[in-house]
Amino acid sequence: MQSNRKQILVTFDYEMFLGNRSGSVDDCMIVPTRKLMAIMKRFGVKALFFVDTVCLLQLKRNAVSYSASEIDFSKVTAQLKELVAAGHDIFPHIHPHWLDAVYIPETNEWKLNNTRLYRFHNVSETDQRILFTKSVELLKEIVHNQKPDYHVSGYRAGGWCIQPFSDFLPLFRENNILYEFSVLKDFYQFTDAQYFDFSETPHKDIYRFSDDICREDPSGSLTQFTISSLHIPPYISLLNKLFLKIRYNLTG
Repeated sequence: MQSNRKQILVTFDYEMFLGNRSGSVDDCMIVPTRKLMAIMKRFGVKALFFVDTVCLLQLKRNAVSYSASEIDFSKVTAQLKELVAAGHDIFPHIHPHWLDAVYIPETNEWKLNNTRLYRFHNVSETDQRILFTKSVELLKEIVHNQKPDYHVSGYRAGGWCIQPFSDFLPLFRENNILYEFSVLKDFYQFTDAQYFDFSETPHKDIYRFSDDICREDPSGSLTQFTISSLHIPPYISLLNKLFLKIRYNLTG
């Protein structure tokens, strides 16, 4: 008898909001993730969490001057340890625009409206290597006492900006990254902040590749896990925008 069961790969981006106000660490990451963990434990689900590692590096740096950032960094690292202890995976999710982040001490938030470095390609080659290597090292360091041999083997690009892949290939090799999770099938975006073109990727959920993110290579050493999408009708998008606008006006 044929089974109707399907395998689903559940992933979450663990990050704060882009814009004039990032929101708090508690509201953006700690509380929602705690709720997700409870639901996943109930149903026996394991997930991948793509951590905005440059955000963490900024919190760690800012902790020298601000106790609130020190507390935020401690909260995040504690939760990431909980995730790994519960059997989930944590992988880097690099948003270079955090290099231009401005801290707001009054609200313990960040101003993230400068998008000149939103795309990884817009960062210098030297900074690319520093950000990528430090991101992998930071995640390993966080879970070292629990799992000394934890392998940070996956990656998802910030804003899906994984192209040109030539920016990433040497960094993948240097840091033993084997699995990639950035391709959003059939989508493309060409703006000053975001640039990606997945209009000609293989129509497969999983495929191997070598040096071209959009070209299947059965003998390639890297594996792409593509992102699924759902069509949202225009009227739903409009209602959502109106709701968010009203909520912002009422609550700030």
